[in-house]
Amino acid sequence: MKVVYVAGPFRGATPWRVELNVRRAEEEALNVWKLGAVALCPHTNSRNFEGECPDSTWINGTLELLRRCDAIFVLDGWKESKGTQGEIAEAEYMGLPIFFFDKGAGYAALGKWIAEPKGRTPAEVRRERSVCEGMLEWLGCMRGDSVYKRNGTPSLAPDRSLHHGRLLAYASAQTKLRRLMDELPEPSHHDHHGCAGCRKSKSS
Repeated sequence: MKVVYVAGPFRGATPWRVELNVRRAEEEALNVWKLGAVALCPHTNSRNFEGECPDSTWINGTLELLRRCDAIFVLDGWKESKGTQGEIAEAEYMGLPIFFFDKGAGYAALGKWIAEPKGRTPAEVRRERSVCEGMLEWLGCMRGDSVYKRNGTPSLAPDRSLHHGRLLAYASAQTKLRRLMDELPEPSHHDHHGCAGCRKSKSS
């Protein structure tokens, strides 16, 4: 099943306003479940936890949850919520599908996407690539071999004395890593939504 992150305002001027935001997110999370996807609702995950940890803990934590999802569903009111705007920016950076709540269109676009066969998400490709990079680094550290970059790809200095099994594992990991990098190249500096220069050029 696909996992959809429900994004929307959380904070409010009073505890009751916060509660209303949480209930709103809960309602839409249920609708996502009814459409056939797993709804991840961060509002309920840290409900009534305010003041127990620094704000950075909640912000970093919810972004980490977002990175493990297949798409983001944005509720109305996001233009007044800095936290939700940050989640949208992170989703754009990761290449996740973004769906905005639309009273007129309902859930047609989101429902259609959920019904489509699940493919590999950018997050899944990045996780698999991280595993390959870690394997290459571990294979090098086993004998103290230096790990260096060749055409942007972590690689190992040739070492004929490596055990045959490690050579095979190394070759397999490197081949797989190259394929993953072709499938999802690293974004350039200007691809990041938070680039101040890009924001300035877009606004001009």
